[in-house]
Amino acid sequence: MTDKNSIRLLWRQGDSVAEIARKTGVSRDTVYKYRDMDDFSPKPPARRAQGSKLDPYRPLIESWLDDDMRSGRKQRHTAKRVHDRLVSECGADVSVSTVERCVREIRARRSAEAADAQYLDLVWGPGCFRQDRSFMGGTQNFQAWHCKFSCSARHAA
Repeated sequence: MTDKNSIRLLWRQGDSVAEIARKTGVSRDTVYKYRDMDDFSPKPPARRAQGSKLDPYRPLIESWLDDDMRSGRKQRHTAKRVHDRLVSECGADVSVSTVERCVREIRARRSAEAADAQYLDLVWGPGCFRQDRSFMGGTQNFQAWHCKFSCSARHAA
């Protein structure tokens, strides 16, 4: 195979694509490809998305973890207990570490979803305001009102 750098060198010297193809013995398409290429490093092979051995059992595992949310904290499944139930009840041929990773992913996804659901967006449109009521000095006789406007005439266009 012709050296890629020699094609680029001949191009920089002013040879036409057809001349470079004749000199190097490659097709014009190859000359065009190497002429326009910036990075000559080989591309890593694309990883195929492989299914897990636990994919058929994932809905079952999620149902067990859903049931755990309704039971006491001490009664919940550990990853080891999930593995034992999969092997004994379903005859699954999976390792403990695979089950641990699956349970960890499910719990992390659920905690992230729960964290997103806990917070409200504190965005007010122009003209809207919020008010904070606080009691000064520990007595309830005096109330201070604090209003913060999100838009004022000074900043309006």
